[in-house]
Amino acid sequence: MSVRFPNRRRGIAHAVGSAIALTSILMCGAYIATRLPQLSRVAESFALHPWWKTANWMRAIAISGMIGIIIGFVVSLQSVPADPSKRTRAFNYVRMGIYPAAFIGFLAWDANRRSWKPSLTIETANYVIQSSATEEQTEQIGRIAEALHFAYHNFVPDLKTPEAKLKMKLYRTREEFRFANRINGWAEAFYQRPYCHQYYAADDPNPFHWMTHEATHQLNAEVAGLHLHRWLDEGVACYFGASRVANEQVKLGLMDANAYPVWGLGEWDISGDLERDKNDNVMIPLKTIVSGKGGPSLDDRFNDYYLHWWSLAHFLFEFRKAQHRDATFALMSEGGSLEAFEKHIGPAGEVEKDWYIHITTLKTREIQLTQDLRIRKLRTHQTDDNDER
Repeated sequence: MSVRFPNRRRGIAHAVGSAIALTSILMCGAYIATRLPQLSRVAESFALHPWWKTANWMRAIAISGMIGIIIGFVVSLQSVPADPSKRTRAFNYVRMGIYPAAFIGFLAWDANRRSWKPSLTIETANYVIQSSATEEQTEQIGRIAEALHFAYHNFVPDLKTPEAKLKMKLYRTREEFRFANRINGWAEAFYQRPYCHQYYAADDPNPFHWMTHEATHQLNAEVAGLHLHRWLDEGVACYFGASRVANEQVKLGLMDANAYPVWGLGEWDISGDLERDKNDNVMIPLKTIVSGKGGPSLDDRFNDYYLHWWSLAHFLFEFRKAQHRDATFALMSEGGSLEAFEKHIGPAGEVEKDWYIHITTLKTREIQLTQDLRIRKLRTHQTDDNDER
């Protein structure tokens, strides 16, 4: 049944109110798409105009949402007929404009409440870093980022030169990082083009390993121009991010026991028998890791997957004097599918055996590395006690 308005003014008012409702819904969609990291690729497809890429576009949505509430309320009321018997249906159309406008207004208020303002910005040779951390912490992150950039350039072939410097946001604390980015689950950093987001973990032995991991994703995307399958993208990021940093230089391949996911290597209960570990679900088969099909739930075995991804990337780059390294670069250029893996690296069943051997070697190194760290901490503790005496 069609709805007829007694005069043109009310008809126009209804049309305008409905248009405001539709606009509010679209604004909600745009807002949600750009705020959730998992929908970042969808958001990127809409980010065609520079206005969308600026930090101020959320404020524009906030203002538009508030104006939408006022206009939607005033204009939609004009469609309410004087006859009380017809008001119920008319008020339903009023709600069509008011409720979405109120919802977008709330989201806009929340976005403004969480808006993050850096206290300083520094530039290095290849990065622009917006930061709310201290100047000393920000400069340290800048130096480590440059060290990572240098190591990446000397390791990965056929890189392009970005048109602009890479961008980072450094948050003062974990709480500030999580509040500003609406993070409820476990996440210590993330890359959402064009920014690499992380906080300074001042109380951790390695305060920058989250940054080096996410900055590697940034290098993969913006410098190497790669489009990698998840296992390879995360594996390469873990390989760089968990490499030891000494004298502000990244020592690729030398694992850092204070970096994720290496710190979980000691809890990986491999037995030394590949088939037994696969049957016991301790070891996820290579085909499952590379294809991304089958296997245990990622939510249930999140850390285990990262250990598999990291150890596989470490194997591909370092096993037997880097015998697979050049083939791995070819694999990266093709994305990292199972077909490309077997084309460049070898049959999954055969490679899996060598990978397992490499994992047992990494476990042995981790045990020695952990013992060295404990001895070092013990000596430091004893020195501190002597100083107090």
